[in-house]
Amino acid sequence: MARASGKPSVWEKHRLPAWKPDGSRAKVDARWWGLVVPAAVAFAFLWAVVLLTYLLPPAEVYGNLIAGELTRNQFIFITAATVVLSLEFLFARHLFCRFVCAVGLFQSLAWMGNRDAMVVGFARARATDCSSCLPERQSACDAVCPMRLRPRNIKRHMFTCTQCRQCIDACGETQRDNPEGPLLSWVTGEAARQNEAGFRAFKER
Repeated sequence: MARASGKPSVWEKHRLPAWKPDGSRAKVDARWWGLVVPAAVAFAFLWAVVLLTYLLPPAEVYGNLIAGELTRNQFIFITAATVVLSLEFLFARHLFCRFVCAVGLFQSLAWMGNRDAMVVGFARARATDCSSCLPERQSACDAVCPMRLRPRNIKRHMFTCTQCRQCIDACGETQRDNPEGPLLSWVTGEAARQNEAGFRAFKER
């Protein structure tokens, strides 16, 4: 999607930064749409079939699908779900993962309730280093987050964080020549508590 449109999803108002964390330019080529759209529809179809197996015996669903003998209701369900999920993948990327997925929701609730849980720690005392992270005063960590979060934010604003560490990797890449190292890193336990306390203290200045 980013290669085809320069954005993580069609509905995003603004394009991603024109620079990758390694300093090279991010190239946008409309020809990628020829792969993006079929891939989105294909994955939507697979998800639709899997969703149906939550309601009906998997052997029945897969058997009818392979034999080309889906019942009317099965066909309607798979078709409708494929259309809806295709639109979600193309126009509102990760909307399902952020607000509908039960596993992700309960995982996030457990994470938010544990003050010692692993979080993305931000060296706020060195916040000025972020101003030169990418050209045009843009942040690599914000650009790479698949959940469209701001990784340098306080934990309660990171509810849907999947801990994929793409922001940490991007920060490490942009700060590779900085002798003080990256500004983002994993922290747990007391360090996680101090990270949140440090954020509040920084905001109160």
